[in-house]
Amino acid sequence: MATPLDFSKKTFFLLTGASKGIGATIAIECGKKFQKGSRMVLLARSSSGLENTKQKILSSNPDVQILTFPIDLSAPTEKELRDVLSSSLSTDAATSFEQAFVVHNVGTTGDVSKRAKNCNDVKEWQENFTCNVFSVILLNNLFLEVFSAIRRYVVNITSKCGVDAFEGMAFYGPNKAAREMFFRNLAAEERADTNLQILNYAPGPVDTDMLTFVAEKTLSEGIREWYKEGMKSGGVLTTEQTTKRLLGILESGKYESGAHIDYFDE
Repeated sequence: MATPLDFSKKTFFLLTGASKGIGATIAIECGKKFQKGSRMVLLARSSSGLENTKQKILSSNPDVQILTFPIDLSAPTEKELRDVLSSSLSTDAATSFEQAFVVHNVGTTGDVSKRAKNCNDVKEWQENFTCNVFSVILLNNLFLEVFSAIRRYVVNITSKCGVDAFEGMAFYGPNKAAREMFFRNLAAEERADTNLQILNYAPGPVDTDMLTFVAEKTLSEGIREWYKEGMKSGGVLTTEQTTKRLLGILESGKYESGAHIDYFDE
């Protein structure tokens, strides 16, 4: 089993896709729990969205330090990501924190109106995987390099689409599957490092702009109908519901490093 995440410890926290949706809610809910001296580093493309998230955190916990970095993670360079980490630490040593915690939430669906047999544009595939897989791996490995001497928690926001096939998800499913397999391999290779805990968390169907986009643009009539019924019946989760579930898993430590856990799992 994993070592439970302890919010009472001085923490360095890094989150991508922090300007809205699940990412913003994870930032806000974690921000309520972090102790004085902890540092939150929030990344996203929207500077206004990041500022909105920051202010919501400070309204509930004015003692936490928050740094925001408007950055396009669709094709970052190693230097850009190293600069984010070095700027976040400034003159502090990584070991001035008791633990480091990263949540890889950034993600795009790609074109959900295309059938798999029509996804023939190599550039489109390259752009999709650069944003959703390659940039995540690069940021993650730089994070592990910087915080090699303290306990680290890594959360990859994954999806059921990376495990099961759905119409219109010919781009999204493969990138989620590849991304999760990287983290499962990492966990397998680093099993002896008890200071590294990795979780692949599938948040379930959540009421976000991404889900709305998929419902509007998908080639699947079944997904459109499911979305309409789910919004009426409560089958679509709130960002607060799925975040509460995620934090409960992390704080309980009831998972093996590298595990895939879905919101609906027992």
